[in-house]
Amino acid sequence: MATIEELLALWRARLSQSRRFSVRLPYGPADWTVFALHGFWDSWIHERDVPLTRADEHPADGDATCYETPYGLFIAAAVASMFGDEVQQNLRLGGDGGGVFDLDSRGEVTLTVTRVTITGPPAAEVADALAGRSPVTAVLDDVPASTPAAASHLANYFNTPVEQNPT
Repeated sequence: MATIEELLALWRARLSQSRRFSVRLPYGPADWTVFALHGFWDSWIHERDVPLTRADEHPADGDATCYETPYGLFIAAAVASMFGDEVQQNLRLGGDGGGVFDLDSRGEVTLTVTRVTITGPPAAEVADALAGRSPVTAVLDDVPASTPAAASHLANYFNTPVEQNPT
């Protein structure tokens, strides 16, 4: 907990000083804040692993879910673009952390989030599906088929077994 608090303090200081630098991610260079979001996304996904395998609830507050879900959408769209797919969709997600997520991967991936109380697939369930926990088509069944298909590349990657090399 102390290390996390120190890291958050460092990030807050860098943000308040408008310090910018790029880091290299698999889909290209990105601002350091994207790297920080990636760490948060990864943690959010994996801390849910044990409770979800036991069919237990793992509540996450709306603020956490509202950071995690857009990043999951962003990375899924970035991976889709690596496969030549484009996503241009206005997603209306409900539940804690929900809102309107306007995603466009034609050219650069852009995402605009408007936090509002809205009905739609729960944001946390969409985030889990993007990470491969359930079929994306099951949670995004009210959008054109091209969107769940493109957003599924990341989930498919996570669910593809590693080839075993007998030695």
